[in-house]
Amino acid sequence: DSSAGSFQRRTPTLPNRLRSKSESYPQYVQGSLDQQYFNRELCRSRDRLLRTQSHPQPSVLCKFTKKQIFALLTLTLAEFISFCSMSVMAPFFPKELPVTGAKFLFMAGMFLAGGCNILFGILPEIRDYTTFAIYCFLIRALEAIGASAYSTASFIFVVEIFPENISAVLGILETAMGLGMSAGPAIGGLLYSFGGFGLPFYSLGAMMIFLIPTTWNMLPSISGAAKGTEHASFAKLFKIPSVFIIGAIIVVASNTWSYLDPTLEPHLSRLNLTSYHVGLIFLLFAALYGIFSPIWGWVADKELNHWIMMITGLVLSSVGLLMLGPTPLLKSSIGSALWMDILGLCIIGISVALTLMPTFKAILKCADDMSGPALGGMLAEHFGFPICSTVMAALSMCTAIVATAFVTCRCSHPVEEYGDEYGYENAQMPLLSDEHRSQRSSQQNASNVPRNFSKL
Repeated sequence: DSSAGSFQRRTPTLPNRLRSKSESYPQYVQGSLDQQYFNRELCRSRDRLLRTQSHPQPSVLCKFTKKQIFALLTLTLAEFISFCSMSVMAPFFPKELPVTGAKFLFMAGMFLAGGCNILFGILPEIRDYTTFAIYCFLIRALEAIGASAYSTASFIFVVEIFPENISAVLGILETAMGLGMSAGPAIGGLLYSFGGFGLPFYSLGAMMIFLIPTTWNMLPSISGAAKGTEHASFAKLFKIPSVFIIGAIIVVASNTWSYLDPTLEPHLSRLNLTSYHVGLIFLLFAALYGIFSPIWGWVADKELNHWIMMITGLVLSSVGLLMLGPTPLLKSSIGSALWMDILGLCIIGISVALTLMPTFKAILKCADDMSGPALGGMLAEHFGFPICSTVMAALSMCTAIVATAFVTCRCSHPVEEYGDEYGYENAQMPLLSDEHRSQRSSQQNASNVPRNFSKL
């Protein structure tokens, strides 16, 4: 230790006070080293508190090089097209639906997802009911594999290309996802009105494939990004009770969003709205999510109690869902009107962002969006849209009650019972390279001290 060596050079002989006591020289050195370690950790804690409590820099993009900016634009465009392709079908698809390296992984995923988009536009040529449904699920499943490939690879590029601005870049990519979800229905409705069912998927699929050469030139080659991954950390992560509660919140909030894709369009069609107008309503709903996501994300960074935000979002989602249809509990006194549906969608767009922004557990989102449309389609077919919205509202309210009970019980126990006992703070992201993993480990060791002094 350099500090130990300098200490020995500064103290060649025992101090006078040490000679008068029954204390050995090694014990004295060890005690001094412990004191020096404590002082260093205290200074490190002070610096961390000053860094976390200070205001962020006005602009992060100004610090990026030209190569980093082009790489960020490539990743942002890929995320935008990806989530746009997922939501482009919302205004018109219910009418047709019967009921070896990060760089290679990124490009292969883009090619697979783009090709599946093009194939999806050919599906109306299939006249058989059962065959059409089978190929719908099969092609979308293959597209999900491609999307998961380049989405996972994009996180690796973010960590490797922007090691000093990971959170800022991830926020930009999250905005691109929201823009894709927001603009997808409007673009889909417009293209569908011009070229029918296939044009939206042909256009987006071709854009994704044409983006591959740009990806090859702009993104760097990354090797050894996943060496030394500790798979045991996931087992410890799943033992934490709060993970299950947060996972349930994400599932309910995601289903609140995705169940509307196959159910809202038939409901709005009864009001004599065209596909383009339905797309604009979807745009309003998703645009509010895109607008309020960075706002709630900023609040989540400042707010210490994220559980209050998630519970409030679930309660507001229940209110918005009850206004859709509306629910049979209110239909006799209020009746059905377009303005009420629009107001309910606005509340849902804001509340879903409020619910999801504090959680940001991307590992669970992969399973969320798969169950929502299927569940919504089944409920709407057998019970109608108002009953479907009421069920989702009840599900959101029940999850809010469970989360409230969990937070109440958690407040009466030490925090360590839910986190440090299972080694949650030591869980590492498997996408980080050895160099960045060691840097994050040193930062987490420094962060343990202010957590221990947080009650002072």
